[in-house]
Amino acid sequence: MPVMTSNGIALPTLEELEQMQQDGLLNLNESRALTAVEMQQARADRRARAAKFKVGDESEARGSGWLSRFFNAEVRKNALRQVLTPAGPQWVSQDVDFDLLRPLGIGDCHSITKVEIKGTLGNSFPLSRISDRERGFLSRALAHGYSAWLLCLWWHKTAAGQDCELMHLVPWAEWKQIEADLEAKAAGNFKGKSIRRKIDLKGWDKYAIRKVNQRWQLDKSHWLRASLNLIDQYTQGDA
Repeated sequence: MPVMTSNGIALPTLEELEQMQQDGLLNLNESRALTAVEMQQARADRRARAAKFKVGDESEARGSGWLSRFFNAEVRKNALRQVLTPAGPQWVSQDVDFDLLRPLGIGDCHSITKVEIKGTLGNSFPLSRISDRERGFLSRALAHGYSAWLLCLWWHKTAAGQDCELMHLVPWAEWKQIEADLEAKAAGNFKGKSIRRKIDLKGWDKYAIRKVNQRWQLDKSHWLRASLNLIDQYTQGDA
C-alpha cells in the first residue's frame, strides 16, 4: 500500500525510486554549479530580501513583542500626527514609540513606562539615530514621573537575511550618562558620536538581553532582576 501525504498524494515506493534511477529519470547524487543566469537571479533575490528589511520597523516589532511577553502586559503604539511642510504632508511622532502598561493588581490601574525602541544593522549605533524630538519625549516622561527606557536591538546579517540576538534595555537617565562618557572619551577619529559594538559595549552586561536557544534571557546582572526580584537566572527572565 503506498504511503499517502496529508493532502492525499501517494509517495513513490523505494522500488519505484530505484526504477526511476535506472531509467535515468532521477539522480539522487546530482550536483552542479549554478549557471550564470541562475547566479544572477540568486544575487537579485538576496538584494530583494535585503531591500525589504527595514531595521526601524523590524526593531519595533521584535522589541515590542518581547516587552509584551516578558511583562505579560499591553504594549501600546503611540499614534503619529500629520503635519504640513514645504515638502508636503509628513507624519511625525507625538510621544515615544510605545507605552508599556503593567497592571498594578488594583482594579484597572496600570503603571506606565515610556519606551523608545531603536535598532541598528552592523557594529555601531549612531547616537544621532535618536532625534532631538525623541530625546525631548523621553526627558519629558521623566519630568512627569514616568519611567523612561531605551531598548536598542543589534542586528547582523545571516545567510537567510538578518537576525537579532542581542538587545540592551537602558533607563533613559543612564543612557544620557553613557553618551556623556562617550563624548569624554573622544579622541582621534572617534568623536564620541556612536556606540561601537566591539569596543563600547564592554561593561554593558547589566543592560543586556541575549537570545539563548531561541529564547530571550536577561543577563544575570541585569538591573531588571533586582527591580522585579528575579533571582534564578536560569528559570526566570526569559520570553
